[in-house]
Amino acid sequence: MGHLSPTPGLLLISLLLLPGTGFAHGGQGDENVTYGYAQVLRASPVYETTRSKVPEQRCDGPAAGGNRCRIVQVDREERRLAGYDVEYQYKGEKYMSRLDSDPGNRVRIRISVVPEQAPVGYR
Repeated sequence: MGHLSPTPGLLLISLLLLPGTGFAHGGQGDENVTYGYAQVLRASPVYETTRSKVPEQRCDGPAAGGNRCRIVQVDREERRLAGYDVEYQYKGEKYMSRLDSDPGNRVRIRISVVPEQAPVGYR
């Protein structure tokens, strides 16, 4: 029996199956994608305040009967967590993103490499 060597097609398939690597087609050409982790430098909560008018019943007079009640519009303010402004560092460069939750001390990032010049056939 002879020695078996992988064909180029099998090699490509095996590389695509490695965790953390991938190959995706972008709209402007080929895009090489992988994932990594960046160090979180700070994560600050961001709050949004919403104001609204809500109907509320107001009654005058004694509680034992004969009350005169009316509906009035009352201003309400609600403060809710909108997300976190996260500053993080990857390979010496600092970046900033707003995330839905606090990532902790590191954040998973998507790394994409695309040639500046359009590949042949995509012009």
